[in-house]
Amino acid sequence: MLEFAVLREQSQIATADRELQQRGLLDPAPDVGARRRMVRRLLRRPDPALVLKTWDVQRSVDAFVARLDPDDAILDIGCFACDMLPALKRLGYRNLSGIDLNPAVLQMPDADVIDYTVGDLLSTPWPDGHFAGISAISVIEHGVPDDELCREVSRLLRPGGIFVFTTDYWPQKIVTTERMFDRDWRIFDVTEIEALVAVARRHKLHPIVDPGSMIRDAQSPPIHFAGKDYTFLFGAFIRDDD
Repeated sequence: MLEFAVLREQSQIATADRELQQRGLLDPAPDVGARRRMVRRLLRRPDPALVLKTWDVQRSVDAFVARLDPDDAILDIGCFACDMLPALKRLGYRNLSGIDLNPAVLQMPDADVIDYTVGDLLSTPWPDGHFAGISAISVIEHGVPDDELCREVSRLLRPGGIFVFTTDYWPQKIVTTERMFDRDWRIFDVTEIEALVAVARRHKLHPIVDPGSMIRDAQSPPIHFAGKDYTFLFGAFIRDDD
């Protein structure tokens, strides 16, 4: 589950949602007009008509379950309105932290047992090598510089720790002028993902398998938002030994 992957069709989102619910990792699907769960699990954007991020969460959760123990420390960066940490908590993970600039993160589900922090994901308060796993679900496309991101993730991860992320993506460049959360919005292209991989390697983060061929294999865009047609990409890096 640590290979890069792209979402190929929208049905994968519904399948992931159903499977996560069957495993007891998500709340039951909301009835018409029941907005609370919907708002929490939106595509990190304010329009309630948008698709949910269950494909992203499913792949990321499964990557952690395959490699990490319930006592391992895990961090979700940009964690507001994301199901990642609540899902891991339901799986029995006990050492969970999240960081986000939005003060409302302190009212996230399970805030009594999950260490939510208001702060900058590029300058976090935890010591070097503190985490076995770090996730970023639909975060890095919102004005997060590659070098600073990889530097902080590498600092926080123990040797052999894993970083999983998802982002908006299409092989060819799609220009975006819209802003989300009062931040820039970028749909990564092949060149930008390859650049991110190169930056990650400089910070002792490497993919298990070269993602080159996979990230070029996208046919029909399943996501349609703000006049743009694109998809989602899942990526994963492992922290080298010092």
